[in-house]
Amino acid sequence: MKNPIRQASWLFAGLLLAVPSASRAAIGGMAGFGRAVSDGQGQAKPDLPDEAVIQQGLADLMKGDYGLAIDAFQRAAKNRQDGGTYFLLGYAHYARGFAKGTPEAADKRDAREAVKAYEKALQLDPWLTRLEHPYKLYHSLGLCYEALGHDRKALAAYQKAVALQPDNPVLALYVSRLWLETHQVGKATAQFRLSMEDAREDGQDLAMAKLVATSPLFSPMLKNPSIAAVFAPYRKPLPAAEPSSDLVAAAGTSDAFGLRDSVRGTTPGESRRPKMSKAEKRVYDRLGAANDEFNYGRYRYAVTAYNDVLTLNEGAKALSRTQIAFLYERVGTAYNKLGLSGEAIDYLRRSLAVQPMSPAANYQLALAYAVTGRYQDCLRSLSAAFQAAPAGSELKRYVVMSKTDSELEAVRDLTGFQDLMARYEERAELPRRR
Repeated sequence: MKNPIRQASWLFAGLLLAVPSASRAAIGGMAGFGRAVSDGQGQAKPDLPDEAVIQQGLADLMKGDYGLAIDAFQRAAKNRQDGGTYFLLGYAHYARGFAKGTPEAADKRDAREAVKAYEKALQLDPWLTRLEHPYKLYHSLGLCYEALGHDRKALAAYQKAVALQPDNPVLALYVSRLWLETHQVGKATAQFRLSMEDAREDGQDLAMAKLVATSPLFSPMLKNPSIAAVFAPYRKPLPAAEPSSDLVAAAGTSDAFGLRDSVRGTTPGESRRPKMSKAEKRVYDRLGAANDEFNYGRYRYAVTAYNDVLTLNEGAKALSRTQIAFLYERVGTAYNKLGLSGEAIDYLRRSLAVQPMSPAANYQLALAYAVTGRYQDCLRSLSAAFQAAPAGSELKRYVVMSKTDSELEAVRDLTGFQDLMARYEERAELPRRR
Protein backbone atom coordinates (compact mmCIF):
# COMPACT_ATOMS: atom_id res chain seq x y z
CA MET A 1 0.00 0.00 0.00
CA LYS A 2 1.31 3.43 -0.87
CA ASN A 3 2.07 6.00 1.78
CA PRO A 4 -1.19 8.02 2.01
CA ILE A 5 0.69 11.28 2.34
CA ARG A 6 2.66 10.63 -0.85
CA GLN A 7 -0.50 9.38 -2.51
CA ALA A 8 -2.24 12.65 -1.72
CA SER A 9 0.70 14.69 -2.99
CA TRP A 10 -0.34 14.46 -6.62
CA LEU A 11 -4.01 15.14 -5.92
CA PHE A 12 -3.59 18.84 -5.26
CA ALA A 13 -1.62 21.54 -7.02
CA GLY A 14 1.50 21.82 -4.84
CA LEU A 15 3.49 24.81 -3.77
CA LEU A 16 6.50 25.12 -6.00
CA LEU A 17 9.02 27.50 -4.55
CA ALA A 18 10.58 25.50 -1.78
CA VAL A 19 12.37 27.08 1.04
CA PRO A 20 10.17 29.25 3.21
CA SER A 21 12.72 31.99 3.88
CA ALA A 22 11.24 34.39 1.40
CA SER A 23 14.23 36.29 0.21
CA ARG A 24 17.25 34.15 0.95
CA ALA A 25 16.58 30.46 0.53
CA ALA A 26 13.96 30.78 -2.19
CA ILE A 27 12.18 33.13 -4.50
CA GLY A 28 9.54 32.40 -1.90
CA GLY A 29 6.50 34.00 -0.38
CA MET A 30 5.12 37.44 -0.90
CA ALA A 31 6.04 38.55 2.62
CA GLY A 32 9.58 39.12 3.79
CA PHE A 33 11.10 40.55 0.63
CA GLY A 34 13.71 43.22 1.19
CA ARG A 35 14.73 41.96 4.60
CA ALA A 36 18.44 42.29 5.36
CA VAL A 37 20.45 39.27 6.41
CA SER A 38 23.30 39.11 8.91
CA ASP A 39 26.71 37.97 7.74
CA GLY A 40 27.31 36.25 11.07
CA GLN A 41 29.49 39.11 12.33
CA GLY A 42 26.74 41.60 13.10
CA GLN A 43 26.90 43.27 9.72
CA ALA A 44 23.80 43.45 7.55
CA LYS A 45 24.16 42.15 4.02
CA PRO A 46 21.83 43.26 1.23
CA ASP A 47 19.23 40.83 -0.03
CA LEU A 48 19.31 39.78 -3.64
CA PRO A 49 18.20 42.69 -5.82
CA ASP A 50 14.87 43.34 -7.54
CA GLU A 51 12.62 41.49 -5.12
CA ALA A 52 9.93 44.15 -5.53
CA VAL A 53 10.18 43.63 -9.28
CA ILE A 54 9.62 39.90 -8.79
CA GLN A 55 6.54 40.60 -6.66
CA GLN A 56 5.15 42.76 -9.44
CA GLY A 57 5.95 40.07 -11.98
CA LEU A 58 4.09 37.50 -9.89
CA ALA A 59 1.10 39.83 -9.65
CA ASP A 60 1.14 40.35 -13.43
CA LEU A 61 1.44 36.60 -13.91
CA MET A 62 -1.64 35.95 -11.80
CA LYS A 63 -3.62 38.51 -13.80
CA GLY A 64 -2.59 36.87 -17.05
CA ASP A 65 -0.53 39.89 -18.13
CA TYR A 66 2.25 37.66 -19.39
CA GLY A 67 4.07 40.38 -21.32
CA LEU A 68 4.41 42.53 -18.22
CA ALA A 69 5.45 39.51 -16.16
CA ILE A 70 8.11 38.62 -18.73
CA ASP A 71 9.48 42.18 -18.65
CA ALA A 72 9.66 42.11 -14.85
CA PHE A 73 11.33 38.71 -14.64
CA GLN A 74 13.81 39.63 -17.38
CA ARG A 75 14.95 42.67 -15.40
CA ALA A 76 15.19 40.70 -12.17
CA ALA A 77 16.96 37.73 -13.74
CA LYS A 78 19.59 39.97 -15.32
CA ASN A 79 20.49 41.44 -11.94
CA ARG A 80 20.03 38.40 -9.70
CA GLN A 81 21.47 35.64 -11.89
CA ASP A 82 19.37 33.25 -9.84
CA GLY A 83 17.93 29.90 -10.91
CA GLY A 84 14.54 30.54 -9.34
CA THR A 85 14.10 33.85 -11.16
CA TYR A 86 15.01 32.26 -14.48
CA PHE A 87 12.43 29.58 -13.77
CA LEU A 88 9.78 32.28 -13.35
CA LEU A 89 10.91 33.91 -16.59
CA GLY A 90 10.68 30.59 -18.40
CA TYR A 91 7.29 29.88 -16.91
CA ALA A 92 5.90 33.25 -18.01
CA HIS A 93 6.96 32.54 -21.60
CA TYR A 94 5.58 29.03 -21.30
CA ALA A 95 2.21 30.19 -19.94
CA ARG A 96 1.82 32.72 -22.73
CA GLY A 97 3.03 30.37 -25.43
CA PHE A 98 0.71 27.54 -24.39
CA ALA A 99 -2.45 29.61 -24.10
CA LYS A 100 -4.11 27.27 -26.62
CA GLY A 101 -3.15 24.23 -24.58
CA THR A 102 -1.19 21.88 -26.83
CA PRO A 103 2.37 21.72 -28.19
CA GLU A 104 1.05 21.76 -31.75
CA ALA A 105 -0.73 25.09 -31.17
CA ALA A 106 1.98 26.65 -28.98
CA ASP A 107 3.79 29.83 -29.95
CA LYS A 108 7.23 28.71 -31.10
CA ARG A 109 8.99 31.91 -30.09
CA ASP A 110 7.73 31.69 -26.52
CA ALA A 111 8.63 27.98 -26.42
CA ARG A 112 12.20 28.83 -27.46
CA GLU A 113 12.47 31.60 -24.88
CA ALA A 114 11.10 29.29 -22.18
CA VAL A 115 13.69 26.64 -23.05
CA LYS A 116 16.49 29.24 -22.87
CA ALA A 117 15.33 30.46 -19.46
CA TYR A 118 14.87 26.94 -18.08
CA GLU A 119 18.32 25.89 -19.29
CA LYS A 120 19.77 28.96 -17.60
CA ALA A 121 17.93 28.04 -14.40
CA LEU A 122 19.47 24.56 -14.56
CA GLN A 123 22.90 26.03 -15.23
CA LEU A 124 22.69 28.30 -12.18
CA ASP A 125 21.00 25.78 -9.89
CA PRO A 126 21.47 22.22 -11.23
CA TRP A 127 19.68 20.70 -8.25
CA LEU A 128 16.77 23.16 -8.54
CA THR A 129 16.96 23.74 -4.81
CA ARG A 130 14.73 26.81 -5.07
CA LEU A 131 11.86 24.75 -6.45
CA GLU A 132 9.81 22.57 -4.17
CA HIS A 133 8.64 20.46 -7.10
CA PRO A 134 11.41 20.41 -9.74
CA TYR A 135 9.39 17.96 -11.83
CA LYS A 136 7.20 20.88 -12.91
CA LEU A 137 10.12 22.54 -14.65
CA TYR A 138 10.96 19.34 -16.54
CA HIS A 139 7.29 18.74 -17.37
CA SER A 140 6.87 22.17 -18.97
CA LEU A 141 10.33 21.95 -20.55
CA GLY A 142 9.24 18.73 -22.23
CA LEU A 143 6.16 20.41 -23.65
CA CYS A 144 8.27 23.26 -25.00
CA TYR A 145 10.67 20.80 -26.63
CA GLU A 146 7.68 19.08 -28.20
CA ALA A 147 6.42 22.37 -29.57
CA LEU A 148 9.82 22.89 -31.20
CA GLY A 149 9.91 19.39 -32.68
CA HIS A 150 12.70 18.11 -30.41
CA ASP A 151 11.07 14.81 -29.49
CA ARG A 152 14.15 13.13 -27.99
CA LYS A 153 14.79 16.07 -25.67
CA ALA A 154 11.10 16.19 -24.79
CA LEU A 155 11.11 12.51 -23.91
CA ALA A 156 14.20 12.93 -21.71
CA ALA A 157 12.54 15.86 -19.91
CA TYR A 158 9.32 13.94 -19.32
CA GLN A 159 11.26 10.95 -18.00
CA LYS A 160 13.15 13.24 -15.64
CA ALA A 161 9.82 14.62 -14.39
CA VAL A 162 8.55 11.08 -13.79
CA ALA A 163 11.73 10.16 -11.92
CA LEU A 164 11.37 13.21 -9.68
CA GLN A 165 7.67 12.63 -8.97
CA PRO A 166 7.04 8.90 -9.37
CA ASP A 167 3.77 9.00 -7.41
CA ASN A 168 2.07 11.19 -10.03
CA PRO A 169 0.74 8.79 -12.72
CA VAL A 170 -0.32 11.66 -14.98
CA LEU A 171 3.28 12.50 -15.80
CA ALA A 172 3.85 9.07 -17.30
CA LEU A 173 1.01 9.75 -19.76
CA TYR A 174 3.24 12.32 -21.45
CA VAL A 175 5.88 9.65 -21.98
CA SER A 176 3.26 7.25 -23.35
CA ARG A 177 1.81 9.92 -25.63
CA LEU A 178 5.18 10.85 -27.09
CA TRP A 179 6.17 7.24 -27.63
CA LEU A 180 2.90 6.74 -29.47
CA GLU A 181 3.53 9.78 -31.65
CA THR A 182 6.97 8.41 -32.53
CA HIS A 183 5.42 5.04 -33.49
CA GLN A 184 6.77 3.09 -30.50
CA VAL A 185 3.42 1.48 -29.83
CA GLY A 186 4.66 -1.29 -27.54
CA LYS A 187 6.40 1.13 -25.18
CA ALA A 188 3.46 3.53 -25.33
CA THR A 189 0.96 0.83 -24.43
CA ALA A 190 3.04 -0.54 -21.57
CA GLN A 191 3.48 2.96 -20.11
CA PHE A 192 -0.21 3.76 -20.52
CA ARG A 193 -1.20 0.55 -18.74
CA LEU A 194 1.22 1.29 -15.90
CA SER A 195 -0.19 4.82 -15.51
CA MET A 196 -3.75 3.53 -15.24
CA GLU A 197 -2.70 0.83 -12.76
CA ASP A 198 -0.91 3.40 -10.58
CA ALA A 199 -3.97 5.64 -10.67
CA ARG A 200 -6.19 2.70 -9.69
CA GLU A 201 -3.90 1.91 -6.74
CA ASP A 202 -4.42 5.50 -5.58
CA GLY A 203 -8.18 5.27 -6.10
CA GLN A 204 -8.00 7.84 -8.90
CA ASP A 205 -8.44 5.65 -11.98
CA LEU A 206 -11.94 6.96 -12.76
CA ALA A 207 -10.71 10.55 -12.57
CA MET A 208 -7.74 9.60 -14.73
CA ALA A 209 -10.02 7.92 -17.25
CA LYS A 210 -12.20 11.00 -17.47
CA LEU A 211 -9.15 13.15 -17.99
CA VAL A 212 -7.82 10.90 -20.76
CA ALA A 213 -11.20 10.82 -22.49
CA THR A 214 -11.69 14.59 -22.43
CA SER A 215 -8.20 16.08 -22.67
CA PRO A 216 -7.17 17.34 -26.11
CA LEU A 217 -3.70 16.08 -25.32
CA PHE A 218 -4.59 12.50 -24.45
CA SER A 219 -7.93 11.68 -26.06
CA PRO A 220 -6.34 11.18 -29.54
CA MET A 221 -4.36 8.28 -28.03
CA LEU A 222 -7.59 6.28 -27.78
CA LYS A 223 -7.68 5.97 -31.56
CA ASN A 224 -4.83 3.49 -31.31
CA PRO A 225 -6.19 -0.07 -30.91
CA SER A 226 -3.61 -1.09 -28.33
CA ILE A 227 -4.24 1.93 -26.12
CA ALA A 228 -8.00 1.56 -26.63
CA ALA A 229 -7.84 -2.05 -25.44
CA VAL A 230 -6.20 -0.98 -22.17
CA PHE A 231 -8.78 1.77 -21.77
CA ALA A 232 -11.75 -0.49 -22.62
CA PRO A 233 -12.91 -1.06 -18.99
CA TYR A 234 -13.46 2.69 -18.70
CA ARG A 235 -15.57 3.08 -21.85
CA LYS A 236 -18.75 2.96 -19.78
CA PRO A 237 -20.19 6.34 -18.67
CA LEU A 238 -17.84 8.02 -16.25
CA PRO A 239 -18.96 9.50 -12.93
CA ALA A 240 -19.69 13.18 -12.67
CA ALA A 241 -16.88 13.77 -10.19
CA GLU A 242 -14.23 16.10 -11.51
CA PRO A 243 -10.62 14.99 -11.78
CA SER A 244 -8.42 16.21 -8.98
CA SER A 245 -6.64 19.49 -9.51
CA ASP A 246 -3.24 17.99 -10.26
CA LEU A 247 -4.81 15.70 -12.84
CA VAL A 248 -6.33 18.70 -14.55
CA ALA A 249 -3.18 20.77 -14.17
CA ALA A 250 -0.83 18.14 -15.50
CA ALA A 251 -3.09 17.46 -18.48
CA GLY A 252 -3.00 21.07 -19.57
CA THR A 253 -6.73 21.66 -19.53
CA SER A 254 -6.65 24.49 -17.04
CA ASP A 255 -4.39 27.30 -15.89
CA ALA A 256 -1.52 26.74 -18.28
CA PHE A 257 -0.82 23.24 -16.91
CA GLY A 258 -1.32 24.25 -13.31
CA LEU A 259 2.02 25.92 -12.80
CA ARG A 260 0.64 29.35 -12.03
CA ASP A 261 -0.97 28.07 -8.84
CA SER A 262 2.35 26.55 -7.88
CA VAL A 263 4.09 29.89 -7.34
CA ARG A 264 4.41 30.33 -3.60
CA GLY A 265 2.13 32.97 -2.21
CA THR A 266 -0.38 32.82 -5.04
CA THR A 267 -2.38 29.68 -4.33
CA PRO A 268 -5.25 29.24 -1.85
CA GLY A 269 -3.83 25.77 -1.16
CA GLU A 270 -0.94 27.37 0.67
CA SER A 271 -3.12 27.95 3.71
CA ARG A 272 -3.85 24.22 3.85
CA ARG A 273 -0.19 23.27 4.11
CA PRO A 274 0.85 22.04 7.57
CA LYS A 275 2.80 24.66 9.49
CA MET A 276 6.54 24.22 9.58
CA SER A 277 7.97 23.20 12.91
CA LYS A 278 10.54 25.36 14.66
CA ALA A 279 13.20 22.74 14.01
CA GLU A 280 12.41 22.71 10.27
CA LYS A 281 12.44 26.50 10.16
CA ARG A 282 15.90 26.56 11.74
CA VAL A 283 17.12 24.18 9.04
CA TYR A 284 15.78 26.31 6.20
CA ASP A 285 16.85 29.61 7.74
CA ARG A 286 20.40 28.29 8.10
CA LEU A 287 20.25 26.91 4.57
CA GLY A 288 19.32 30.34 3.29
CA ALA A 289 22.28 31.87 5.09
CA ALA A 290 24.57 29.14 3.73
CA ASN A 291 23.42 29.84 0.18
CA ASP A 292 24.13 33.52 0.72
CA GLU A 293 27.67 32.81 1.93
CA PHE A 294 28.33 30.59 -1.06
CA ASN A 295 26.89 33.06 -3.56
CA TYR A 296 28.95 35.88 -2.06
CA GLY A 297 32.10 33.75 -2.44
CA ARG A 298 32.61 33.44 1.33
CA TYR A 299 33.46 29.75 1.05
CA ARG A 300 34.82 29.13 4.56
CA TYR A 301 31.65 30.55 6.07
CA ALA A 302 29.61 28.55 3.57
CA VAL A 303 31.26 25.28 4.63
CA THR A 304 30.46 26.02 8.27
CA ALA A 305 26.89 27.00 7.48
CA TYR A 306 26.15 23.97 5.27
CA ASN A 307 27.54 21.65 7.94
CA ASP A 308 25.29 23.41 10.46
CA VAL A 309 22.36 22.62 8.18
CA LEU A 310 23.34 18.96 8.04
CA THR A 311 23.58 18.82 11.83
CA LEU A 312 20.23 20.56 12.36
CA ASN A 313 18.59 18.29 9.82
CA GLU A 314 19.59 15.16 11.74
CA GLY A 315 16.90 16.04 14.26
CA ALA A 316 14.43 17.91 12.08
CA LYS A 317 14.40 15.52 9.10
CA ALA A 318 13.36 18.49 6.97
CA LEU A 319 15.46 17.87 3.86
CA SER A 320 15.02 15.32 1.10
CA ARG A 321 17.82 13.06 -0.08
CA THR A 322 18.22 15.26 -3.14
CA GLN A 323 18.65 18.36 -0.99
CA ILE A 324 21.18 16.58 1.21
CA ALA A 325 23.13 15.53 -1.88
CA PHE A 326 23.10 19.17 -2.98
CA LEU A 327 24.54 20.23 0.40
CA TYR A 328 27.38 17.73 0.08
CA GLU A 329 28.09 18.96 -3.46
CA ARG A 330 28.11 22.59 -2.30
CA VAL A 331 30.54 21.82 0.53
CA GLY A 332 32.78 19.90 -1.86
CA THR A 333 32.71 22.78 -4.34
CA ALA A 334 33.54 25.26 -1.57
CA TYR A 335 36.50 23.13 -0.48
CA ASN A 336 37.70 23.06 -4.10
CA LYS A 337 37.52 26.86 -4.17
CA LEU A 338 39.59 26.93 -0.98
CA GLY A 339 42.22 24.57 -2.44
CA LEU A 340 41.37 21.78 0.00
CA SER A 341 41.02 18.96 -2.49
CA GLY A 342 41.12 16.08 -0.02
CA GLU A 343 38.15 17.46 1.90
CA ALA A 344 36.40 18.20 -1.39
CA ILE A 345 36.75 14.58 -2.53
CA ASP A 346 35.19 13.31 0.70
CA TYR A 347 32.06 15.48 0.42
CA LEU A 348 31.66 15.04 -3.33
CA ARG A 349 31.74 11.26 -2.94
CA ARG A 350 28.98 11.56 -0.35
CA SER A 351 26.94 13.61 -2.80
CA LEU A 352 27.40 11.08 -5.58
CA ALA A 353 26.47 8.21 -3.29
CA VAL A 354 23.00 9.79 -3.14
CA GLN A 355 22.80 11.29 -6.64
CA PRO A 356 25.32 9.49 -8.88
CA MET A 357 24.11 11.27 -12.02
CA SER A 358 24.91 14.78 -10.81
CA PRO A 359 27.00 16.53 -13.49
CA ALA A 360 28.06 19.24 -11.02
CA ALA A 361 29.34 16.83 -8.37
CA ASN A 362 31.10 14.65 -10.94
CA TYR A 363 32.78 17.67 -12.51
CA GLN A 364 33.93 19.06 -9.17
CA LEU A 365 35.27 15.62 -8.27
CA ALA A 366 37.22 15.58 -11.54
CA LEU A 367 38.81 18.92 -10.58
CA ALA A 368 39.77 17.63 -7.13
CA TYR A 369 41.27 14.43 -8.55
CA ALA A 370 43.28 16.40 -11.13
CA VAL A 371 44.77 18.67 -8.48
CA THR A 372 45.81 15.70 -6.35
CA GLY A 373 47.43 13.90 -9.31
CA ARG A 374 44.82 11.15 -9.64
CA TYR A 375 44.53 11.60 -13.39
CA GLN A 376 42.70 8.40 -14.32
CA ASP A 377 40.12 9.03 -11.60
CA CYS A 378 39.86 12.57 -12.95
CA LEU A 379 39.08 11.34 -16.47
CA ARG A 380 36.49 8.88 -15.18
CA SER A 381 34.72 11.60 -13.22
CA LEU A 382 34.93 13.99 -16.15
CA SER A 383 33.36 11.38 -18.41
CA ALA A 384 30.60 10.82 -15.83
CA ALA A 385 29.93 14.58 -15.71
CA PHE A 386 29.54 14.73 -19.49
CA GLN A 387 27.28 11.68 -19.51
CA ALA A 388 25.05 13.14 -16.78
CA ALA A 389 24.80 16.63 -18.27
CA PRO A 390 21.59 17.31 -20.19
CA ALA A 391 22.09 17.74 -23.90
CA GLY A 392 22.42 21.24 -25.26
CA SER A 393 23.74 24.25 -23.41
CA GLU A 394 24.45 22.36 -20.18
CA LEU A 395 26.72 19.82 -21.87
CA LYS A 396 28.37 22.59 -23.87
CA ARG A 397 29.08 24.49 -20.65
CA TYR A 398 30.88 21.53 -19.05
CA VAL A 399 32.90 20.82 -22.19
CA VAL A 400 33.99 24.45 -22.43
CA MET A 401 34.90 24.58 -18.73
CA SER A 402 36.97 21.42 -19.05
CA LYS A 403 39.00 23.15 -21.78
CA THR A 404 39.62 26.28 -19.72
CA ASP A 405 39.62 25.48 -15.98
CA SER A 406 43.16 25.67 -14.66
CA GLU A 407 42.72 22.61 -12.41
CA LEU A 408 42.60 20.38 -15.51
CA GLU A 409 45.73 21.76 -17.13
CA ALA A 410 47.82 18.73 -16.15
CA VAL A 411 45.50 16.25 -17.91
CA ARG A 412 44.88 18.08 -21.19
CA ASP A 413 47.84 16.46 -22.93
CA LEU A 414 46.73 12.96 -21.98
CA THR A 415 45.36 10.81 -24.78
CA GLY A 416 42.37 9.88 -22.62
CA PHE A 417 41.42 13.52 -22.17
CA GLN A 418 41.78 14.29 -25.86
CA ASP A 419 39.68 11.26 -26.84
CA LEU A 420 37.02 12.28 -24.34
CA MET A 421 36.93 15.81 -25.68
CA ALA A 422 36.73 14.65 -29.28
CA ARG A 423 33.73 12.50 -28.42
CA TYR A 424 31.78 15.15 -26.53
CA GLU A 425 32.71 18.24 -28.55
CA GLU A 426 30.66 16.82 -31.38
CA ARG A 427 27.69 16.09 -29.13
CA ALA A 428 27.92 19.58 -27.65
CA GLU A 429 28.05 21.03 -31.18
CA LEU A 430 31.41 22.68 -30.57
CA PRO A 431 34.09 23.04 -33.26
CA ARG A 432 36.54 20.13 -33.16
CA ARG A 433 40.08 20.86 -32.00
CA ARG A 434 42.74 20.57 -34.67
